[in-house]
Amino acid sequence: ENIVRSTLIPSLTGRAHPGDLERLLLSLPPRLGFTIPTNLSAIEFDASVTVTKPYDLILQKKTHYPLSVIEAQIQAKKQIHQSKQQQTQDTAANLLPQLSESSHQRSMVLTQEK
Repeated sequence: ENIVRSTLIPSLTGRAHPGDLERLLLSLPPRLGFTIPTNLSAIEFDASVTVTKPYDLILQKKTHYPLSVIEAQIQAKKQIHQSKQQQTQDTAANLLPQLSESSHQRSMVLTQEK
Protein backbone atom coordinates (compact mmCIF):
# COMPACT_ATOMS: atom_id res chain seq x y z
CA GLU A 1 0.00 0.00 0.00
CA ASN A 2 2.83 2.40 0.81
CA ILE A 3 4.39 1.88 -2.62
CA VAL A 4 1.05 2.30 -4.39
CA ARG A 5 0.33 5.49 -2.46
CA SER A 6 3.79 7.06 -2.60
CA THR A 7 5.08 5.91 -5.99
CA LEU A 8 2.53 4.38 -8.37
CA ILE A 9 -0.33 6.86 -8.00
CA PRO A 10 1.90 9.96 -8.21
CA SER A 11 3.65 8.60 -11.31
CA LEU A 12 0.31 7.96 -13.02
CA THR A 13 -1.42 11.18 -11.97
CA GLY A 14 1.54 13.57 -12.07
CA ARG A 15 0.56 14.88 -8.64
CA ALA A 16 1.89 14.47 -5.11
CA HIS A 17 0.94 11.34 -3.19
CA PRO A 18 -2.75 11.36 -2.28
CA GLY A 19 -4.19 12.09 1.15
CA ASP A 20 -6.48 9.60 2.86
CA LEU A 21 -9.70 10.84 1.27
CA GLU A 22 -8.23 11.03 -2.21
CA ARG A 23 -6.72 7.57 -1.77
CA LEU A 24 -10.09 6.20 -0.75
CA LEU A 25 -11.63 7.87 -3.79
CA LEU A 26 -9.05 6.21 -6.04
CA SER A 27 -9.91 2.84 -4.56
CA LEU A 28 -13.49 3.13 -5.86
CA PRO A 29 -14.62 1.31 -7.92
CA PRO A 30 -12.26 -1.66 -7.80
CA ARG A 31 -12.06 -1.88 -11.59
CA LEU A 32 -9.71 1.11 -11.51
CA GLY A 33 -7.07 -1.19 -10.11
CA PHE A 34 -6.03 0.94 -7.14
CA THR A 35 -7.72 -1.04 -4.40
CA ILE A 36 -6.27 -0.82 -0.91
CA PRO A 37 -4.63 -4.22 -0.37
CA THR A 38 -4.81 -4.10 3.41
CA ASN A 39 -8.57 -3.52 3.24
CA LEU A 40 -9.14 -6.14 0.57
CA SER A 41 -7.08 -9.09 1.84
CA ALA A 42 -9.43 -10.21 4.63
CA ILE A 43 -12.47 -9.89 2.38
CA GLU A 44 -10.85 -11.91 -0.40
CA PHE A 45 -9.68 -14.58 2.05
CA ASP A 46 -13.20 -14.98 3.45
CA ALA A 47 -14.60 -15.14 -0.08
CA SER A 48 -12.09 -17.82 -1.02
CA VAL A 49 -12.94 -19.91 2.05
CA THR A 50 -16.65 -19.60 1.32
CA VAL A 51 -16.36 -20.61 -2.34
CA THR A 52 -13.99 -23.53 -1.71
CA LYS A 53 -15.81 -24.91 1.33
CA PRO A 54 -17.77 -27.43 -0.80
CA TYR A 55 -14.47 -28.86 -2.07
CA ASP A 56 -13.49 -29.62 1.50
CA LEU A 57 -16.65 -31.66 1.97
CA ILE A 58 -15.96 -33.61 -1.22
CA LEU A 59 -12.38 -34.32 -0.20
CA GLN A 60 -13.44 -35.51 3.24
CA LYS A 61 -16.05 -37.88 1.84
CA LYS A 62 -13.91 -38.81 -1.19
CA THR A 63 -16.93 -38.66 -3.46
CA HIS A 64 -17.61 -37.28 -6.91
CA TYR A 65 -18.51 -33.68 -7.64
CA PRO A 66 -22.31 -33.49 -7.17
CA LEU A 67 -24.56 -30.89 -8.74
CA SER A 68 -25.46 -29.54 -5.30
CA VAL A 69 -21.83 -28.45 -4.81
CA ILE A 70 -21.87 -26.55 -8.09
CA GLU A 71 -25.12 -24.85 -7.11
CA ALA A 72 -23.72 -23.97 -3.68
CA GLN A 73 -20.65 -22.41 -5.27
CA ILE A 74 -22.71 -20.39 -7.73
CA GLN A 75 -24.86 -19.09 -4.88
CA ALA A 76 -21.80 -18.26 -2.76
CA LYS A 77 -20.22 -16.36 -5.64
CA LYS A 78 -23.42 -14.36 -6.18
CA GLN A 79 -23.59 -13.45 -2.49
CA ILE A 80 -19.92 -12.44 -2.43
CA HIS A 81 -20.39 -10.28 -5.54
CA GLN A 82 -23.46 -8.59 -4.05
CA SER A 83 -21.64 -8.02 -0.76
CA LYS A 84 -18.68 -6.39 -2.54
CA GLN A 85 -20.98 -4.15 -4.57
CA GLN A 86 -22.84 -3.09 -1.43
CA GLN A 87 -19.59 -2.37 0.39
CA THR A 88 -18.37 -0.24 -2.53
CA GLN A 89 -21.66 1.68 -2.62
CA ASP A 90 -21.57 2.24 1.14
CA THR A 91 -17.98 3.47 1.02
CA ALA A 92 -18.80 5.81 -1.85
CA ALA A 93 -21.86 7.15 -0.04
CA ASN A 94 -19.76 7.85 3.07
CA LEU A 95 -16.93 9.40 1.08
CA LEU A 96 -18.94 11.78 -1.12
CA PRO A 97 -19.89 14.30 1.61
CA GLN A 98 -16.26 14.46 2.77
CA LEU A 99 -14.84 15.52 -0.59
CA SER A 100 -14.00 19.19 -0.75
CA GLU A 101 -13.24 19.68 -4.43
CA SER A 102 -16.25 19.76 -6.72
CA SER A 103 -14.27 17.85 -9.37
CA HIS A 104 -13.83 14.95 -6.95
CA GLN A 105 -17.51 15.03 -6.08
CA ARG A 106 -18.40 15.06 -9.78
CA SER A 107 -16.06 12.11 -10.38
CA MET A 108 -17.84 10.16 -7.67
CA VAL A 109 -21.26 10.91 -9.11
CA LEU A 110 -20.14 9.88 -12.61
CA THR A 111 -18.59 6.68 -11.28
CA GLN A 112 -21.80 5.73 -9.49
CA GLU A 113 -23.77 6.24 -12.72
CA LYS A 114 -21.72 3.64 -14.65
